[in-house]
Amino acid sequence: MAEQWGEIVFVEVKTRSSEDFAPAAEAVTLYKKRNLIAAARAYLARNGLLERPYRYDIITVVGKAQPFKLTHLRNAYTEEGVYLEHSGRKGKAEFQV
Repeated sequence: MAEQWGEIVFVEVKTRSSEDFAPAAEAVTLYKKRNLIAAARAYLARNGLLERPYRYDIITVVGKAQPFKLTHLRNAYTEEGVYLEHSGRKGKAEFQV
């Protein structure tokens, strides 16, 4: 969990040595999304934060050695489990480290 621009951000991080078979973000299954949503909603309710803006992001790290490819998918999915189009602040950022 993190906070950015006043939004609470729930983040799933996935690492892969390669994406030869599938993109790393696809490892965040519907089951995992549902579990994260349930945990996030419980956290928000327990801490009186249900009125605060929040979102679900996915960060992937791919590679066997440096440079690794990092991808940050903001607003990667909604509570309905639907991926959003990546535009504006809901964008995709890739960079090497």
